[in-house]
Amino acid sequence: MRLLQISPSRSSDKVWLTFDDGSYLPFKIDDVVIHKVKTGDVNNYQLLCELSLKFLINNYALRQVAISPKIASILLPKLKNQIKYYCKKYNILNSNTNTIVDDTINYLDNKGWLDKNNYAKFIIKKHHKKSRRYLEQLFSFYHLDKTLLSSNNEKDNIKNLLLKKTNKLPKPLDFKTKTKLIQSLIQKGFAYNDIKSVIDETPN
Repeated sequence: MRLLQISPSRSSDKVWLTFDDGSYLPFKIDDVVIHKVKTGDVNNYQLLCELSLKFLINNYALRQVAISPKIASILLPKLKNQIKYYCKKYNILNSNTNTIVDDTINYLDNKGWLDKNNYAKFIIKKHHKKSRRYLEQLFSFYHLDKTLLSSNNEKDNIKNLLLKKTNKLPKPLDFKTKTKLIQSLIQKGFAYNDIKSVIDETPN
């Protein structure tokens, strides 16, 4: 396949490669120099596809960790789905996709951008209104350090949820309403003793 044109793009680190069959690839501008890519050459199209895909996936991964903390188990399926999307969009030959994903994960991990403690803190902040039991289940699933959960205040979370649920209810609450509230909070993972304690301490 012959390369017809190398065109600039809006991104300073990217160019477009256009081929004689009408196909095109986004390409890292540095790789043009490193691999001596020139118009008019009959190139190893598969190699160019792999370089293009690696460039795209690396950029995607960097955007993902910039949006919010990630760990490998969270990022891995995202990268695999994104690779399928890019391969379909640009008709990329995808023989080494697993290697590209693994290399990207290793690169981010070596840079310290897939830190489990940072992700754990992000989880706590994101789900700060959830019960400790809910957070413990998440931490177990992602193999995170549960000692970081010590700052989670169960009773404050229960109290805030009760205030929201009872704000428009007539006071004082009858036995049936209290029972429903308790069942609802138990379903959210809060302990019965904590729920009962907060209800007993709350006027009306």
